[in-house]
Amino acid sequence: MQEVVFKLFIKLLNFNEMKKIKVLFLSMILLFSMYSTGNACYSGGEGSSECTYTYAWAFGLISETHSVKCNAGSYACCTHDSAKCIKNRSKTSR
Repeated sequence: MQEVVFKLFIKLLNFNEMKKIKVLFLSMILLFSMYSTGNACYSGGEGSSECTYTYAWAFGLISETHSVKCNAGSYACCTHDSAKCIKNRSKTSR
């Protein structure tokens, strides 16, 4: 996905001004949706006792940081929206 956005920015160099604005707008939407979807841990994950995730938007003028430290029996998961402790899955198989 990042490669697609990068290619769009490269193409900006060859377009007239109105097309540049349209492509830039669509690229920004793609970038935003890429970082704001899904529940995957952006930082931390299974085996991590702590995590921190910082993101910036609005051309770096606004940023937000999420962090958490977890006790034994759970792992840290930081996403775009939150930081939380998730109970470890049982290692026994059925």
